[in-house]
Parts: sequence; structure tokens; C-alpha cells
Amino acid sequence: MDSGLQRFQPGETITIREVLNGKVWTVRPVIVAQDTTDQLVSYLAPGTLIDYPVGVEHGEKCFAMWLSGDWELCKKTLLPPGMLRIAPHGKPFEVFARLGKKAVCCLGTLTSSGHFGELLRASTQWTRPSTS
Repeated sequence: MDSGLQRFQPGETITIREVLNGKVWTVRPVIVAQDTTDQLVSYLAPGTLIDYPVGVEHGEKCFAMWLSGDWELCKKTLLPPGMLRIAPHGKPFEVFARLGKKAVCCLGTLTSSGHFGELLRASTQWTRPSTS
């Protein structure tokens, strides 16, 4: 079913902003691989400059930062390998694959319909960079 929304084009660079409780968690320019009625697939290339929380670690410290809202962003260069992101539209999860000799996949709840999403009022925003 087509929602009538304008789709991103393969090869187009867009910006993904992850927002938790109204505060930006990350900002990443990515390249669109596919945008269909079912999913948005994007690629984050190694060497890309991203905005990322200072001192974030996965696990307890990350959850504590989410719950407290206490973090600042800094510029960070994404190290190899790149990352493929598959975001099924309307689903409470996304799949990330670190690309390299071995692909490692993990699931992350980043939308407002997910368990942590409900608690944190999380959202992911996809936008085209401004032309100004």
C-alpha cells in the first residue's frame, strides 16, 4: 500500500537524527540504498563525520544516559567497517549490520512504538540536507 509520501532515491544522501525525549541522540549522514513502502535501507560509510554522544558505551551506561537525558554530542569519524541499516516502516525495531569480512547484525528499538521507545518517546527522523 503506497502512503503517497515522496520516497528517497537510491544514492541520495539524507540525514538520520535519533531523538530521545526531544533531545538529539545522534546525527548521521547516510546514503540511501532503497526506500520502498516496506522499508528504508541506508548505508553509513567509514570515514563519515557523525554527531555522537560523548562517552557513550553500550549497556548500562547507555540506558542511564537515555533515562537521564544527560549527554552532549561531539563530532566522531565512523571507523571501518561501514554500517547497513534496515528500517521496516511501521515496525518497532531496526536491523543494523556492520559490514566487513563478517557481518554482525543486531536489533535496536528506535521507534515510538517499541518498548523503550514508549518509555523514552524515541523517534528517528530522516531528512534531506538543506541546500543553503
